[in-house]
Amino acid sequence: MKRKIIVIVMSVALIMNILTGCGNSGGNSTSAEVSPTAAEGNSEVSNAAESDGAVNKSGYPIMNEEHTFKIVHAIGTTDKLGSWEDKELTKKIEEETGLVIEWVGIPQSSYNEQVGIMIAAGDLPDVFINGVPNFAQFVDSFVALDNYIDDYAPSVSAFYEEYPEIKLAGIFPDGSIYGFPYMQANNFHANNSLTINYTWLDTLGLDAPETLDELFDVLTAFKEKDPNGNGMADEIPYGFRQNRGTSGVSFGFEMIMHAFGIYGSAIDDYPYLMVEGGDVVFYPEMDGYYEYLEYMHKLYSNGLLDPNGFVQEETDMIAKGSNNQYGMFMTSSYDDIIAGDYASDFNYLEPLKNKYGERNYFANRYSGDVAQNKFVITSACEYPEAMVRLYDYVNSSFDNKVLFAWGPEGISWERNEDGSISRLNATLPEGYNSYAEVRHTYSMGVMGFTLWTDTEQAMFAITNDRDVKYLSREEPYMQYAIEEYIPIGQDKVESSQEISILLTEISNYMENFEAECIMMGIDQAKWESHLQNVKTFNVDRYVELRQEFYDRMLDLLKQ
Repeated sequence: MKRKIIVIVMSVALIMNILTGCGNSGGNSTSAEVSPTAAEGNSEVSNAAESDGAVNKSGYPIMNEEHTFKIVHAIGTTDKLGSWEDKELTKKIEEETGLVIEWVGIPQSSYNEQVGIMIAAGDLPDVFINGVPNFAQFVDSFVALDNYIDDYAPSVSAFYEEYPEIKLAGIFPDGSIYGFPYMQANNFHANNSLTINYTWLDTLGLDAPETLDELFDVLTAFKEKDPNGNGMADEIPYGFRQNRGTSGVSFGFEMIMHAFGIYGSAIDDYPYLMVEGGDVVFYPEMDGYYEYLEYMHKLYSNGLLDPNGFVQEETDMIAKGSNNQYGMFMTSSYDDIIAGDYASDFNYLEPLKNKYGERNYFANRYSGDVAQNKFVITSACEYPEAMVRLYDYVNSSFDNKVLFAWGPEGISWERNEDGSISRLNATLPEGYNSYAEVRHTYSMGVMGFTLWTDTEQAMFAITNDRDVKYLSREEPYMQYAIEEYIPIGQDKVESSQEISILLTEISNYMENFEAECIMMGIDQAKWESHLQNVKTFNVDRYVELRQEFYDRMLDLLKQ
């Protein structure tokens, strides 16, 4: 039987990159040695190059007087410890910088809601880590950071020189930067992907599906033929969960949308929009969206979708995946986060073919993950320059970044003789179900604010099957990548406010409409009614505002 498993060919260039060292605030190193940590100067204020009253511009401690800063952060779903106040890494921050910090953790699932309540009530901490929903509308409540970067953040300055497109994406139309980014580069642009249980395929004598019709047949077999062999009808052919992004009914259907000519994302910054021939379009008005709804209802009505998917969280998916119940799901990261010990049964699928036999793929805009305005300082902060220095401190050396982004050496990673480092993800510590749990319990992980560059990512040696499989998507996926998309950037405040108002109604309507169509079905009469309904929510104005933004960003990128 011929299996369509994606195979990676590691290039000599990538292997050589492992030996090129790492980036830090002084530029790229040419050896595996890391720069000195802040601890070497954390006891004498005389190490400061210049003091500016209460806050030193360099050296440690950062503050010359006692002051407590309140920082609100998100707690990741795979963090087994919880609030950062109990983590060794935050104790290191306070010991080396001299800062006194009150860490306030909010579960990721309720972070946006609780932060919104805090802002509405005027109950502002000094810093929010994990951003602020509808941030552009509230910039008056946050500090412009431009005037602090040169004096207080040399590592940030060096990063912006290396990645000018990320700096550009953070500049608001008034010319200021109001938030610092998070970046986890990985020399890799293939993000969302479908992963399927090849052990189940082998058990049932099936090939991996390439078309929508083949996918339906495979999922049906998963449901009816007991591929996990436990004698129970507990298989869930297709798993997904509710979306915690900007809008959209679920996280898990984007890759199927691609086969219908829809290249938006439920967790994208520009919900329900895509670009065709330079024009921003509202894809729920496209014929392809109607066909997508018909297909998804076919899956749902035949019991091929997780019946709890519309309301469940990622933790619910992890429990089912670890119980060998999933045949297929979409992931934006490693599939073992969901599949746990059964991850070796899964492998990624190439994008499904559309009705014309073509494959298309909506790739990540950056190498890895970038989140603008991840670290924002509020107007309530008495010493914003101290918080700028905190951000810069975390990103001031490779030692700091690997600790805060990945955890301590010997637990989540180890250093190799050639100077490269390896993730310790082949064998997990007792009590942990995935490497994500290890990483996010011992570090800030993706909830943090490190600037992990491509150069630093190249320090990771590709030494285990998990990473090889993860990276195997890049070459086959990117050959199908679409070229038109809305760039990441900051819109005008008034436009953002208007879009937010429009999206409140548009999103509420669309989430209900999509879920209803998937569960109850769609016909031509219902579709015509839908096309009239979306006009009442002024989607044309939404598109017009985003077209203006798209055109302005293209002009900026050409400069």
